[in-house]
Amino acid sequence: MELLDQVLLAYAQRSLWASVGWFLERFRETFFVPAHYLTQLEERKPRSPQYLPRALDSGSYVSRWNLVLPKNVVGEREPNELE
Repeated sequence: MELLDQVLLAYAQRSLWASVGWFLERFRETFFVPAHYLTQLEERKPRSPQYLPRALDSGSYVSRWNLVLPKNVVGEREPNELE
C-alpha cells in the first residue's frame, strides 16, 4: 500500500484516488485491504461526481466514491465470491 500511496500522491488527482478506492473496495478480500485504508482514500475523493470513462453519458452512481461507472462494471463481483 505504501507504493500505491506514492503513486497516488505523485499524480494528485481526486478521480484517481476514488477509482483506486472503488477497485480496492470491490476486491478487498483478494488484496487484504484494511478498512482504514479505504477511509483514507475516501477522504480524497472528488467533490463532484466523475464519469469514468469520461465519454460515459449514463451509468451507476457510486456515492461513496462519487463516481459514475458503467452499469456492467458496478454489478460485477469479486472472482472468489459466490452468487
